[in-house]
Amino acid sequence: MTELKPVRLGIIGCGNISSLHIQSLATVPGAEIVALVDINPDNIVTVQEKFPHLANVQTFADYHEVLKTDVDGVLILTPHGLHYQQIGDALRANKHVLTEKPFVTQPSQARELIALADERQLILMVSYQVARLWPYRYTRQQIVSGELGEIVFYSSLITQNWGRAGGWRRNPELGEGGMLVDTGSHFIDLMLFLTGMTPESVVAFSQSDAEIPSIDPTAVGVDTVDLITGALVRFNGGRVAMLSVVGRGPTLWNITIVGTKGTIELTDRDDIQHIGADNYDGWIGTKRHNLVPAPALRKDVLTPNGEFVEAIRHNDLTTTDAQRGLVVAQLTQAILASAHDGGQPVQIEALG
Repeated sequence: MTELKPVRLGIIGCGNISSLHIQSLATVPGAEIVALVDINPDNIVTVQEKFPHLANVQTFADYHEVLKTDVDGVLILTPHGLHYQQIGDALRANKHVLTEKPFVTQPSQARELIALADERQLILMVSYQVARLWPYRYTRQQIVSGELGEIVFYSSLITQNWGRAGGWRRNPELGEGGMLVDTGSHFIDLMLFLTGMTPESVVAFSQSDAEIPSIDPTAVGVDTVDLITGALVRFNGGRVAMLSVVGRGPTLWNITIVGTKGTIELTDRDDIQHIGADNYDGWIGTKRHNLVPAPALRKDVLTPNGEFVEAIRHNDLTTTDAQRGLVVAQLTQAILASAHDGGQPVQIEALG
């Protein structure tokens, strides 16, 4: 068997999320982390203590330095507000890029970076790992093939004790928003990616801690970024979609997609139920036949990290999926615009 040529990678940003990427890359044949970058040296020490095989890799405080090395690509795992500059600098240094979500928060920035990657013939990916999980690939296949019929309603809810996480995410400049642009980014991506819907307008409301009358807005730990957002989206000629993002409470996860030929419900991220239209009748408690294949018949696919490494190895530019990050930014900004204007409807320009 021919030995795989290593794909040399640099990690820019060694905060909490970096551990998940490092663990994932450890399962990818030929992936080699050769550099760690963080402005806080303690973060690098923590990573190297947790992963001894990285004890002797190059380390840098300035990400520009790793871009001068012979790495094939970089993973950008830094605060949202730094993504635009860092992704652009990496592409201009002819490095392939996999970035944490959100890609960038402004559509104009997304278009600029997509054009730059295309011009340089470089891979530019966003780490939307949830959509690659089996239940979501199955759901997308059912919708694309027409098995669910016309989608007439979509609802999604994520609750998470996000407001207690602390750190840079609660900084309006570094986070460029609150729960909606962070965890909510996954849910906006799923709504658009799974259904292929064409959003037409949105009405939204949001709330931060500082806007709650019973809370002292100057108290330590009070968030000024949005923690709770509710959005109503008109799509596909007047169909209705609902998005709820709640940064208080336990982690709860629910997506329900109703079609003329079937309904799919996704709960707790990994649980899926597919109900055929012939099984719609009956009240609460009616037994529903789940059309989803048994677990033994479900095939795993590569993670974003695995796809990134394979794409670099084969110079597969089709793996670039930053367009998803663009449309997420477009819908996110429309939701925020409506929320910041007291729920006034916002018309959504054609996505893309």
